[in-house]
Amino acid sequence: MPKTITVVAAAVLLVVFLVGGLFAAPIWWDALAQLLDLSPGAASTGETDEHDHGSPTSVKLTPQGRANLGLVVEPIAPSDYWRTTQMPGMVIDRPGESDRSVPAPVAGVVMRILARQGDLVRPGSPLFVLKLASESLQTSQTELLRQTRDLEINKAEQARYSTPELKALNPGRLIELDYQRRRLEAGIQAQRQDLAARGLTPAQIEQVAEGRFLTEITVHAPTPSNSADDVIYDVEELRIRLGDQVQAGQALCILADHQRLYIEGHALAQEVGLLQEVARQKRLVRIEFLTGPGISPPHASLELPIRHIANKLDTESHSLRFYLELPNLHQDSDAESPGNASHRHWRYRPGQQVRLHVPVEEFKQKFVLPAGAVVREGSEAYVFRASGDRFERRPVHVLYQDRQVAVLEPGDSEITAGNYVARNSAAALNRAMKAQSESSEHGHHHHDHDH
Repeated sequence: MPKTITVVAAAVLLVVFLVGGLFAAPIWWDALAQLLDLSPGAASTGETDEHDHGSPTSVKLTPQGRANLGLVVEPIAPSDYWRTTQMPGMVIDRPGESDRSVPAPVAGVVMRILARQGDLVRPGSPLFVLKLASESLQTSQTELLRQTRDLEINKAEQARYSTPELKALNPGRLIELDYQRRRLEAGIQAQRQDLAARGLTPAQIEQVAEGRFLTEITVHAPTPSNSADDVIYDVEELRIRLGDQVQAGQALCILADHQRLYIEGHALAQEVGLLQEVARQKRLVRIEFLTGPGISPPHASLELPIRHIANKLDTESHSLRFYLELPNLHQDSDAESPGNASHRHWRYRPGQQVRLHVPVEEFKQKFVLPAGAVVREGSEAYVFRASGDRFERRPVHVLYQDRQVAVLEPGDSEITAGNYVARNSAAALNRAMKAQSESSEHGHHHHDHDH
């Protein structure tokens, strides 16, 4: 305002003050002071009190405030990142491999149970003792002993008829004995194979051949076909009790090998092409477990390739199943069962729900932050850059964001590589910044009108 006009206006207000009387004096004096841009401080020093009421851009935090927010501040650097699409999944047993039944080799009565549910057993470990109640097994043992004795007699006869005198008297006898020997050896071999198929060990078969018949048989944990040295079974289920009469082939227990499991994922029909491309390029799928792990500490992030994709759609859900092989981890318990068989606690268990993050699009050399590092206001997005005890709000260009990460364009943001930024609690920082600004404005307003 030009100085002449200001002086004239002041003179007019002074006249009105004199005419209006003392009751109106405070009101018109304030108006006069504002017109002349005066305050008690300004009148004495000649300075003006200007307040910036624009949008706040930073917030100051005490060490206690940072601790209360659990603030994580780290330098930012560009990196590669894959955008993913999410698909549901579940941990399952390997079909036909994880679980196996242990059948009774012969009919019998359960006399002893050597492994209980939850015990850890190795291939060849004894599981049950059965008292034989099989007539066919008794017959096989008797037949093996008889043919073994007949063979011994045959050999003795052959040795006797090998002398020159007897050989000259009956030359056809040796031919007959030799034919009989071959027939007996074939019968003995068949009986031995029959007993071996019923679960008898070579030592037990030799015992029968010597005339010591078996009245009990021990059932052992089977040896896997791949003969892996580290195979260990968990006794998952017992299907018999002491004193039960069992038949040949009846399941005695279920053994589980959970060292390797599958993750079964479900994709929509329109995602088949994406899955095939991911499998072809051997991209890794990130696994997010929705149910807690079996042991502590919690499992880290896990990435696995697709093992195979089913060749048909599920008729009920119209989804396509695909599978990933999951190596399992375990922790053996310190306590031991009465049979000195330790127990094992697996980290991953069939039935655990998972969320599969299948890679779709790659971002190269972008800023990748946790989603909590970005706060949005309308169309704008911000992160907080650390500067001493202050955090400056800086606008950024978000290329992609989900509930876990935010991908920023380095060349289109007010942050650069090496800047220290808050990696979490951006929304809380934004609220604190506004609260400090409002508190400051309220203080200034109160100061201006407190006379």
